[in-house]
Amino acid sequence: MVKPIFNVAGAKVNRLWIKGYQGATIQALQITELSGQLMYQPNAYRTMDKEAIAADVRKEGFDPVYIKDPPGHVYPPHRHPETKLLVFLKGTMVVKVKDQKFNCKPRDKLIIPGNSEHSATVGTEGCVFFWSEKL
Repeated sequence: MVKPIFNVAGAKVNRLWIKGYQGATIQALQITELSGQLMYQPNAYRTMDKEAIAADVRKEGFDPVYIKDPPGHVYPPHRHPETKLLVFLKGTMVVKVKDQKFNCKPRDKLIIPGNSEHSATVGTEGCVFFWSEKL
């Protein structure tokens, strides 16, 4: 997994580009942050299989639940008191958090801060993802 070379926690930044080292290549990643918490990291788990991703999510203090949604499934606007971490495994989902939209694809990571209103629409192929809450 590509790891950031500096910590962005606590900053209020809309778009931030960092460089990480992955084997013999250097990759730029787009990170979106909202309210001091990392929100969206495209391709965060690009080299990991489902089991390794679940283990990594648990290391971060979350409990991953495997979810398979049909094409076009809609999650209407709602909120949770606790922070949620989603990792997308197959298919696509458009997730809206506050006034930002995220076009989530396989291996993307999305953190939704507690009490943030969000909604989602599953893409035409359906979507398989881990939905996790803080332990």
